[in-house]
Amino acid sequence: MADREKVRLMARLAMLEKHSGRRIRKAENTSRIDLITNPVWRWGLFVTLLFFALTAVFAVLNMDMVLDAVSKDRTKSLIMIVLITWLSLLTVTIVISFLWSVSGAKRVNREREQYRRYLLELERISRMEDRRHEAFSEDDLWEEPSRPLRSRHRSRPAEEDLDYRQMEVLEFEDDDYCYYVEAVPKRRGGRHG
Repeated sequence: MADREKVRLMARLAMLEKHSGRRIRKAENTSRIDLITNPVWRWGLFVTLLFFALTAVFAVLNMDMVLDAVSKDRTKSLIMIVLITWLSLLTVTIVISFLWSVSGAKRVNREREQYRRYLLELERISRMEDRRHEAFSEDDLWEEPSRPLRSRHRSRPAEEDLDYRQMEVLEFEDDDYCYYVEAVPKRRGGRHG
Protein backbone atom coordinates (compact mmCIF):
# COMPACT_ATOMS: atom_id res chain seq x y z
CA MET A 1 0.00 0.00 0.00
CA ALA A 2 2.81 2.41 0.93
CA ASP A 3 4.72 1.59 -2.27
CA ARG A 4 1.67 2.24 -4.39
CA GLU A 5 1.02 5.56 -2.66
CA LYS A 6 4.69 6.50 -3.01
CA VAL A 7 4.64 5.84 -6.77
CA ARG A 8 1.45 7.87 -7.07
CA LEU A 9 2.90 10.81 -5.11
CA MET A 10 6.14 10.75 -7.08
CA ALA A 11 4.23 10.78 -10.38
CA ARG A 12 2.08 13.69 -9.18
CA LEU A 13 5.16 15.59 -8.04
CA ALA A 14 6.81 15.00 -11.41
CA MET A 15 3.78 16.28 -13.31
CA LEU A 16 3.44 19.31 -11.04
CA GLU A 17 7.13 20.06 -11.48
CA LYS A 18 6.84 19.70 -15.26
CA HIS A 19 3.84 22.01 -15.62
CA SER A 20 4.36 24.52 -12.81
CA GLY A 21 7.91 24.09 -11.53
CA ARG A 22 9.21 27.40 -12.81
CA ARG A 23 6.24 29.35 -11.42
CA ILE A 24 6.52 27.59 -8.04
CA ARG A 25 10.25 28.34 -7.75
CA LYS A 26 9.65 31.96 -8.74
CA ALA A 27 6.88 32.27 -6.13
CA GLU A 28 9.19 30.84 -3.46
CA ASN A 29 11.69 33.66 -4.12
CA THR A 30 9.23 36.57 -4.29
CA SER A 31 6.61 37.88 -1.92
CA ARG A 32 2.90 37.66 -2.66
CA ILE A 33 2.58 41.43 -3.15
CA ASP A 34 5.40 41.36 -5.70
CA LEU A 35 3.65 38.59 -7.62
CA ILE A 36 0.70 40.96 -8.00
CA THR A 37 2.33 44.39 -8.40
CA ASN A 38 5.25 43.53 -10.70
CA PRO A 39 3.05 42.54 -13.68
CA VAL A 40 0.85 45.61 -13.09
CA TRP A 41 3.84 47.97 -13.26
CA ARG A 42 5.29 46.17 -16.26
CA TRP A 43 2.03 46.30 -18.22
CA GLY A 44 1.45 49.94 -17.23
CA LEU A 45 4.91 50.93 -18.46
CA PHE A 46 4.51 48.90 -21.65
CA VAL A 47 1.11 50.45 -22.47
CA THR A 48 2.44 53.97 -21.72
CA LEU A 49 5.46 53.57 -24.00
CA LEU A 50 3.35 51.99 -26.73
CA PHE A 51 0.67 54.68 -26.51
CA PHE A 52 3.10 57.59 -26.75
CA ALA A 53 5.04 55.89 -29.55
CA LEU A 54 1.82 55.42 -31.53
CA THR A 55 0.78 59.01 -30.73
CA ALA A 56 4.12 60.29 -32.06
CA VAL A 57 3.74 58.21 -35.24
CA PHE A 58 0.19 59.51 -35.66
CA ALA A 59 1.39 63.12 -35.15
CA VAL A 60 4.15 62.70 -37.73
CA LEU A 61 1.79 61.12 -40.26
CA ASN A 62 -0.85 63.83 -39.67
CA MET A 63 1.49 66.80 -39.31
CA ASP A 64 -0.93 69.11 -41.16
CA MET A 65 -3.68 68.51 -38.60
CA VAL A 66 -1.28 69.03 -35.67
CA LEU A 67 0.11 72.26 -37.12
CA ASP A 68 -3.41 73.48 -37.85
CA ALA A 69 -4.43 72.82 -34.22
CA VAL A 70 -1.33 74.64 -32.93
CA SER A 71 -1.94 77.67 -35.17
CA LYS A 72 -5.57 77.99 -34.04
CA ASP A 73 -4.69 77.81 -30.30
CA ARG A 74 -6.26 74.39 -29.86
CA THR A 75 -3.08 72.99 -28.34
CA LYS A 76 -4.60 72.67 -24.86
CA SER A 77 -7.57 70.70 -26.13
CA LEU A 78 -5.29 68.44 -28.19
CA ILE A 79 -3.07 67.77 -25.17
CA MET A 80 -6.17 67.12 -23.01
CA ILE A 81 -7.49 64.60 -25.55
CA VAL A 82 -4.13 62.78 -25.58
CA LEU A 83 -3.87 62.76 -21.75
CA ILE A 84 -7.47 61.64 -21.20
CA THR A 85 -7.04 58.85 -23.76
CA TRP A 86 -3.77 57.78 -22.14
CA LEU A 87 -5.21 57.82 -18.59
CA SER A 88 -8.27 55.84 -19.70
CA LEU A 89 -6.15 53.25 -21.45
CA LEU A 90 -3.75 53.07 -18.49
CA THR A 91 -6.63 52.62 -16.01
CA VAL A 92 -8.15 49.78 -18.02
CA THR A 93 -4.72 48.15 -18.35
CA ILE A 94 -4.01 48.42 -14.61
CA VAL A 95 -7.39 46.97 -13.64
CA ILE A 96 -7.13 44.04 -16.06
CA SER A 97 -3.50 43.26 -15.19
CA PHE A 98 -4.27 43.52 -11.46
CA LEU A 99 -7.14 41.03 -11.73
CA TRP A 100 -5.00 38.74 -13.89
CA SER A 101 -2.10 38.96 -11.40
CA VAL A 102 -4.33 38.21 -8.40
CA SER A 103 -5.77 35.11 -10.05
CA GLY A 104 -2.25 34.01 -11.10
CA ALA A 105 -0.92 34.51 -7.56
CA LYS A 106 -3.78 32.44 -6.13
CA ARG A 107 -3.13 29.67 -8.65
CA VAL A 108 0.60 29.64 -7.89
CA ASN A 109 -0.06 29.57 -4.13
CA ARG A 110 -2.42 26.61 -4.57
CA GLU A 111 0.19 24.78 -6.65
CA ARG A 112 2.90 25.59 -4.10
CA GLU A 113 0.77 24.29 -1.22
CA GLN A 114 -0.07 21.16 -3.19
CA TYR A 115 3.63 20.63 -3.91
CA ARG A 116 4.46 20.99 -0.19
CA ARG A 117 1.69 18.54 0.76
CA TYR A 118 3.02 15.98 -1.70
CA LEU A 119 6.56 16.39 -0.38
CA LEU A 120 5.44 16.05 3.25
CA GLU A 121 3.39 12.96 2.44
CA LEU A 122 6.32 11.45 0.52
CA GLU A 123 8.61 12.19 3.46
CA ARG A 124 6.13 10.52 5.85
CA ILE A 125 6.00 7.40 3.66
CA SER A 126 9.81 7.32 3.43
CA ARG A 127 10.10 7.55 7.24
CA MET A 128 7.66 4.64 7.56
CA GLU A 129 9.75 2.60 5.13
CA ASP A 130 12.94 3.47 7.03
CA ARG A 131 11.34 2.34 10.29
CA ARG A 132 10.21 -0.87 8.60
CA HIS A 133 13.80 -1.53 7.38
CA GLU A 134 15.21 -0.82 10.85
CA ALA A 135 12.74 -3.27 12.38
CA PHE A 136 14.47 -6.31 10.81
CA SER A 137 15.57 -8.80 13.42
CA GLU A 138 19.13 -10.15 13.54
CA ASP A 139 17.91 -13.43 12.04
CA ASP A 140 16.72 -11.57 8.95
CA LEU A 141 20.11 -9.92 8.63
CA TRP A 142 21.92 -13.27 8.84
CA GLU A 143 19.73 -14.72 6.12
CA GLU A 144 20.64 -11.92 3.69
CA PRO A 145 24.05 -10.57 4.68
CA SER A 146 24.67 -8.85 1.34
CA ARG A 147 21.52 -6.70 1.55
CA PRO A 148 22.14 -3.30 3.17
CA LEU A 149 19.74 -2.31 5.90
CA ARG A 150 19.18 1.17 4.49
CA SER A 151 20.16 2.12 0.99
CA ARG A 152 19.68 5.58 -0.43
CA HIS A 153 20.96 4.70 -3.91
CA ARG A 154 19.33 1.57 -5.20
CA SER A 155 20.30 0.05 -8.48
CA ARG A 156 17.63 -1.08 -10.89
CA PRO A 157 16.52 -4.66 -10.14
CA ALA A 158 17.31 -7.36 -12.67
CA GLU A 159 14.46 -8.56 -14.88
CA GLU A 160 14.31 -11.93 -13.08
CA ASP A 161 13.79 -10.12 -9.74
CA LEU A 162 10.52 -8.54 -10.91
CA ASP A 163 7.13 -10.24 -10.72
CA TYR A 164 5.24 -9.10 -13.81
CA ARG A 165 2.25 -11.30 -12.95
CA GLN A 166 1.39 -8.99 -10.05
CA MET A 167 1.93 -5.77 -11.97
CA GLU A 168 -0.53 -3.04 -11.01
CA VAL A 169 -1.76 -0.14 -13.09
CA LEU A 170 -2.31 2.90 -10.89
CA GLU A 171 -4.74 5.51 -12.12
CA PHE A 172 -5.18 9.03 -10.83
CA GLU A 173 -6.04 12.42 -12.25
CA ASP A 174 -5.73 16.13 -11.66
CA ASP A 175 -7.43 19.09 -13.29
CA ASP A 176 -5.67 18.64 -16.63
CA TYR A 177 -4.67 14.98 -17.05
CA CYS A 178 -5.49 11.39 -16.22
CA TYR A 179 -2.33 9.39 -15.32
CA TYR A 180 -1.65 5.66 -15.66
CA VAL A 181 1.49 4.29 -13.96
CA GLU A 182 2.58 0.66 -14.14
CA ALA A 183 4.09 -0.61 -10.87
CA VAL A 184 5.95 -3.94 -10.95
CA PRO A 185 6.65 -5.50 -7.53
CA LYS A 186 9.90 -7.28 -6.72
CA ARG A 187 9.85 -11.01 -6.12
CA ARG A 188 10.11 -11.99 -2.46
CA GLY A 189 13.04 -14.38 -2.97
CA GLY A 190 14.93 -12.25 -5.49
CA ARG A 191 18.05 -10.19 -5.01
CA HIS A 192 17.61 -6.60 -3.86
CA GLY A 193 19.89 -3.79 -5.07
